[in-house]
Amino acid sequence: MQASLERIRTAREAIWLEEPADIARLRTKMTDTADVVRRAKAALPEVKTLEEFVALAGELSLYIGRMDYWVDLLIPWAKFGEVYEQKPG
Repeated sequence: MQASLERIRTAREAIWLEEPADIARLRTKMTDTADVVRRAKAALPEVKTLEEFVALAGELSLYIGRMDYWVDLLIPWAKFGEVYEQKPG
């Protein structure tokens, strides 16, 4: 469990201060995200204590939260609003 936790923590730290420059780079990180989630799932049977579960779930939550932030930044929300306002009726 500790090895998986360290890999997830390392992946999270690697992306923490980055910003995706474009959508192509984000796609690459999404592939990394799938790997991080698989690692967390594989580590679950090794979890023996509540503290270990909290550590694993916490690192995964931080990683997923950062990816969600990146995706949200790249969505053209203002453009969606403009199109919505132009829609008749």
